Amino acid sequence: MKDIFLIGFLLSSLFLAGCTTAPDDPIIGAPEPHQAAKSILRDAFIRMGIPQTSPKIMLSPNITIQKNSLISIESGIDPNNVCLSLGDFENDSSFSSTATSVSYSDSSKKDVHFWALCDGGDTLADRVIASGGSASWAQNCGNEPLKTFCVVALKSS
Repeated sequence: MKDIFLIGFLLSSLFLAGCTTAPDDPIIGAPEPHQAAKSILRDAFIRMGIPQTSPKIMLSPNITIQKNSLISIESGIDPNNVCLSLGDFENDSSFSSTATSVSYSDSSKKDVHFWALCDGGDTLADRVIASGGSASWAQNCGNEPLKTFCVVALKSS
């Protein structure tokens, strides 16, 4: 009987040893960056006027997030009304942005959060500020009062 318990203990120890990760391994269960940004944008669109923040995401070196990859046809989100922002990383030279993408070009991995907020064009910048962001995050968004605009920004972790 003792042999069975000993064998069970040894097998479980071997299993647990195989499940450990090195510090540079990706976070187990962490969403892929594009999917995390897409999900947080969808949540912000559903919860209009309420900022949404993703779990911590690990950006791989030299990654680009394209705006079009965040929007699905069935979401109802107008791609022309989505603005990407470097957010907390506006002054970090390892990040860059265009009207349609944000890029991380450093050689090491970086932990970030995606932050998103959707609201009327005439109130979006004020709502971003009231939610702890900067007006510059929404500077590339429209300001038309009868249209919904969404900003997706990077937040430090």
